[in-house]
Amino acid sequence: MGSFLNAEKWQPIVENFANILRINICIVNADGMPVIIPNENHYGWKFSPYLFAVESNFDNISDGRYELIDRYRFHYYALTCGSTKNKIQSYVIIGPVILNKRLSRDEYQKIILQYKDNIDDFTERLEEIRIVSHNHLETILNTLGSLIEIGRENAISLADTSKLTRSQ
Repeated sequence: MGSFLNAEKWQPIVENFANILRINICIVNADGMPVIIPNENHYGWKFSPYLFAVESNFDNISDGRYELIDRYRFHYYALTCGSTKNKIQSYVIIGPVILNKRLSRDEYQKIILQYKDNIDDFTERLEEIRIVSHNHLETILNTLGSLIEIGRENAISLADTSKLTRSQ
């Protein structure tokens, strides 16, 4: 995992940011193992058990950004978080969110019947999922990307300082 990602320090930051946005956020390593766990009881995360393997489940939409759209048309995004020597070590996963508007009740019912999902559980959880515009989502992703970059820069600075101290 990238040297800047201290799970103990980042867990409350990620939780607070998720609570502000009302969108779940987690961090997983390159193998899909959660490093920072989202709040599983809020913001629709119960829909997301299969998400953790970013490279096999998500589509690369731009450099360092990935998207997954599930059967309910819920959107999930992943940003590269920690990397060394061009090897990705971790991802920040954001979601689920609904872009612009929910499907109709009939459309959801068709999907629920097709996959034999529990309609009561689905209906309860659907209300937790935040509807966002493309512009709002872009702002969220850009802000998280900036925070990740600041973390990387600080980690590099600390590593350089540590090397100088040891060499003296």
